Amino acid sequence: LQCALLPFCPESPRYLLIDCNEESKACSVLMKLRGTDEVSEDIQEMREESQKMMMEKKVTIPELFRSSVYRQPILVAIMLQLSQQLSGINAVFYYSTSIFERAGVSQPVYATIGAGVVNTIFTVVSLFVVEHVGRRPLHLIGLMGMAVSAVFLTVAMA
Repeated sequence: LQCALLPFCPESPRYLLIDCNEESKACSVLMKLRGTDEVSEDIQEMREESQKMMMEKKVTIPELFRSSVYRQPILVAIMLQLSQQLSGINAVFYYSTSIFERAGVSQPVYATIGAGVVNTIFTVVSLFVVEHVGRRPLHLIGLMGMAVSAVFLTVAMA
């Protein structure tokens, strides 16, 4: 469906203005998207942002690891991605129907759907909780909870 509808989506005004240098097309697309004829401030803001981007130093991938300025943020980002991928949640959801089946659930497909709904609900809840508790404590608590759950799941399935 997305592939079928993509040709009907307008180009990004930022892309048209900055990359293609087509201000008139950018203005018309922006007017269409915003529903107003007054887009000169937005166009000016995009130009200023483009100029700032051109003045910034380009950083190569090796520099991300060599420079002390970038090293810690890139390592934090890598660790966050690794913790997400290695948490096992993708495997649990992939095999959730068979896990529920082996656990004796009579309708494992509905249990899988329920697990997905619970996952979605708590993702929305976490959007609000993260601002009060903080990202790091919430992430560490989640990792500990997943580790304990993985141990229980492994013992139960053995």
